[in-house]
Amino acid sequence: MIIGSRREVALLVMIGLLIGIAVGLYLSWGLWPVEDYSSTPAQVKREYIPEYMVLIAERYMFDGDLPAAKARLSELGVPEPAQAVADLAGQYIREGREVSKIRALAQLAYGLGTATSGLAIYINPAGVPTATPTSPPSPTATSSPTFTPVPAVTPAATPTPPTSAPAASPTPVPSPTAGRLVFWLTERRRICGQGEGPGRIEIFVKDDEGQAYPNIAVELAWADGQETIYTGLKPERGLGFADFQLLDRAQVYTVQLAGSEEQVEGLTGDPRAAGCPPGTGYVSWQLTFTGNRR
Repeated sequence: MIIGSRREVALLVMIGLLIGIAVGLYLSWGLWPVEDYSSTPAQVKREYIPEYMVLIAERYMFDGDLPAAKARLSELGVPEPAQAVADLAGQYIREGREVSKIRALAQLAYGLGTATSGLAIYINPAGVPTATPTSPPSPTATSSPTFTPVPAVTPAATPTPPTSAPAASPTPVPSPTAGRLVFWLTERRRICGQGEGPGRIEIFVKDDEGQAYPNIAVELAWADGQETIYTGLKPERGLGFADFQLLDRAQVYTVQLAGSEEQVEGLTGDPRAAGCPPGTGYVSWQLTFTGNRR
């Protein structure tokens, strides 16, 4: 009886194991098959793409491998990824993000040949990138039927006090970046154009030697709104260029540069109010600011 019972128990155990294996295989292969959850960069959610681009830029700053950075960007599936990097860097500047992330994005954009002039201060040309963006053309004024120039405003010269006896040691030469950057309006043009095109306000910012200033904040205000734009985001027009499309002809706009106490007022989009001749379709304005450090 004991031997018979042992045989029966062993048989039951074997039958149970076989049934368990069969049920397990059915559940794993039939009801709950294994699913592949692996994903590619192109499947990254849209809101996470900027963070992924920052990681690519930081990796490029570390290893300097431009082909690898291009390959990673192409995997994102973003149209014109090189321009997207430059746009993201400009966005981070406007939002006041971490300088290290802005520098990494700017460096990658420079390496890809798409860096805008607004990113110039964040780029080290002697660093990792090897591609050199082409130099933008000098800004040219838009042709127009008529314009009204405003005489250049030259700031009063600061009197120099008489010098005393020569010092024993030579006076150190001040740094070219020392002092506060101050701007003043040197030219204002009214452009009376034909057609139905919207009017614009175009800004040109330079120093007293004609060198353009990128990344200068330009504040615009009107009755029910305001906006800040930056020079250098359209390098094809020049490093010191910025523009703004007039939203409503009935509005009157005011322009002021960061670092300047001077406000340019009365910039209307209405041709009649601006004094344009009959038949004018739209009116635009060109403002030239000159600055130096004091």
